[in-house]
Amino acid sequence: MVSRIEKFLELRLTALVLLIALAAALNVAFAKINVGSDGLAVHGYDVVAYFLEGRATQGTTEHEHSWQGANWRFSSETNKNLFIAEPERYAPQYGGFCAVCLALDGELTDANPKAWTIVDGKLYLNYSMHQRTQWRIKSNIYVKYGDDEWIKVIAQLEGLKSEQERTGQHVDKIVPEKVAIEFFWEDPIGNNESYSKTIGLRDGKFDTSLTKGNSRVLIRGEFGKGGFSMSGSIYTGFFHNFARYFRFNGRLTDGQFSTNFETGYGGHLAGGSGEVDVRLILKVVE
Repeated sequence: MVSRIEKFLELRLTALVLLIALAAALNVAFAKINVGSDGLAVHGYDVVAYFLEGRATQGTTEHEHSWQGANWRFSSETNKNLFIAEPERYAPQYGGFCAVCLALDGELTDANPKAWTIVDGKLYLNYSMHQRTQWRIKSNIYVKYGDDEWIKVIAQLEGLKSEQERTGQHVDKIVPEKVAIEFFWEDPIGNNESYSKTIGLRDGKFDTSLTKGNSRVLIRGEFGKGGFSMSGSIYTGFFHNFARYFRFNGRLTDGQFSTNFETGYGGHLAGGSGEVDVRLILKVVE
């Protein structure tokens, strides 16, 4: 395994790569708003309704407004007009990305519109209901951490935008028919496994499992013209009872994407702790 200094530099580089990848995957160059492939913010939920109705409410196509490169939907014309008058009052903090993920790990992760909280008149979204519970218990601490991390994100996005404009960096905008995945993980006590598999895509999507020894990895992915999103689970232990989930966005450069990340793990059926180092390589197969 790499040294702590090498690992730190590698993680910083990975973060930089993923920031570029995120902008491409959202199909909005260097967007500051979490936008899906459909161009919608907050997955089409009405952000004003959180404040007025105290619940997550789906917006409609009849009440839609464009702001900050994203399309925002509302459940009524009244809510739409309130947003137009004061968008920053109602828009979620941190661009609608998962608040606790940003605060704790500095990561830009998609959020669940139903996992919401309003703190001091500001809307925060999280990836899951469990993370929302975490956020509510320590919101005073997480808000401070999140605000600090968001300032860094904005600064990096602005810097990357200028760099790409200056260099004209090439990004593949293809939806492949087949990809090859190489996946490696290692935990603190020396358990490790490596996998490789070629997978066919259907409508730009794939769903596969990699099994070897006492471990199994489940991976799902979806490609768009600007990049891809990937999520999955790593199961280890004799009964596959230790699990850790991962999720990120990426982009292909010259037909390939690679990343390293470090993640903790916990048991579904038994306790567990520690860090798992992961390396993933994705290549287009002609």
